[in-house]
Amino acid sequence: VVRGMSKRTITRRSQVGVFLRVINHKHFLPTRYNMDLTKELRGKINANLSRARQMLKDQEGTLKEQGQAAIQCTEEYVHTHPWQSIGIAAGVGFLFGLITRR
Repeated sequence: VVRGMSKRTITRRSQVGVFLRVINHKHFLPTRYNMDLTKELRGKINANLSRARQMLKDQEGTLKEQGQAAIQCTEEYVHTHPWQSIGIAAGVGFLFGLITRR
């Protein structure tokens, strides 16, 4: 809102602007503006957010376990086949060098 705007423009921008600042559908970040939501709608939003947080926590745990398993398998392979690992690393480095030169 700028000083030179008409009253109609100010009211129109104020009505739309407050709604856009309160509910940001792309990020779901809390803002400094409040909106009168019914308890039912507020409860649904909070339930969905808590369910999404819980799903993310569950996925984080499984991804950590999978990552640790991959690291363990890689370390075991390198310890049992050290020369093959060195050859593979040298080949990958050579190919990477060829690709980046062009």
